Amino acid sequence: MNSLSIAGSQVTVEKLLQSLIKRCIDFDISDIHFEPLDGRGRIRFRRDGLLETVSTLTDDKLQNLISRLKVLSGLDITESRKVQEGVLRWQPSWDRQRDCEFRVSIIPTVRGEKAVLRRLIGEEKLMRLTELGFRKENELLLEKMISSNQGIIFVCGPTGSGKTTTLFACLDRIRREEINIITLEDPVEIYLEGVSQIQVNSEEGGSFAEKLRAGLRQDPDIIMVGEIRDIETARMAVRAALTGHLVLTTIHTFDALGTIIRLREMGIPSYLTAETLLGIVSQRLLRKTCEKCEGEGCEVCFESGFRGRTAIQEVIYIDRIYRQAIMNSHDRKKLENIRENKETCTLLEDGCQKAEAGLVEIEEVERVLR
Repeated sequence: MNSLSIAGSQVTVEKLLQSLIKRCIDFDISDIHFEPLDGRGRIRFRRDGLLETVSTLTDDKLQNLISRLKVLSGLDITESRKVQEGVLRWQPSWDRQRDCEFRVSIIPTVRGEKAVLRRLIGEEKLMRLTELGFRKENELLLEKMISSNQGIIFVCGPTGSGKTTTLFACLDRIRREEINIITLEDPVEIYLEGVSQIQVNSEEGGSFAEKLRAGLRQDPDIIMVGEIRDIETARMAVRAALTGHLVLTTIHTFDALGTIIRLREMGIPSYLTAETLLGIVSQRLLRKTCEKCEGEGCEVCFESGFRGRTAIQEVIYIDRIYRQAIMNSHDRKKLENIRENKETCTLLEDGCQKAEAGLVEIEEVERVLR
């Protein structure tokens, strides 16, 4: 049992919750999972992208804990058959000047209710572009993209690859009093001063496309769309970029070139993609090798050999050569030839270089690129 572990069955519900949240804050835990199993409960932390069990407890205690979460987040404690979502605001007893917020998601399963707390990030925890692990040349390319007055920038990768963190680092770099920035998010997870953040909730009515259409009437200079999920949102985002706005968004594709192909498959005309696309960032998050023990395992990394995370990235800036290829609807092979001729650093190459520098293990690179 490591220092994250908690004897859940030996303390009161209130003390257990306090202990869990304290560890979440102290050790940069992103999510806390409260899960029903057969006749018992389990609590797991997501740390550096992976889940680990920190406590087991009786089924009754788990349900009491979930009921307490409902009370604290303003949910209906009598309802156990429907999905419920809320926000838990927590002022630690050990630091009255420090407020914490968690998004609470509760869902019924065949073994009982499961709850997940996702820690919401305030501006004090916002990462800067210089902290995201970009190679210098890639950072400069991204700076060039976000300095544009209009066009669209995509950040791509699977869920949990840090796309939203990168988007907010970009917004933080370019926000200033004389420009109007609007974000459309589902849900809002990072709060940014001076930015109009709009939560998109399809269950309550309204899609990304509908909120984007409304947002365009708010005289925006820059629009961040949390995710391109459908053809209508893609069309609206491209139209916004075409009419003088800078649009930043994410899309689920394996790599940067895959984004160009995906837009084509979604029915976006090649000439519009060529005219509006500024660039694409593809990325993955890797666990960093613990600096203290160099991967051997110690008390600092909870014997795991890893502490913290960094990113590997591929950045493609859409220049005249790429625009012509996109306009002509060239296939992936021809786009790969252009990338190779430009000596663009791929995800694999960036990962191998970080492994050679001792920042990550080569097995981590292989794991995230499988």
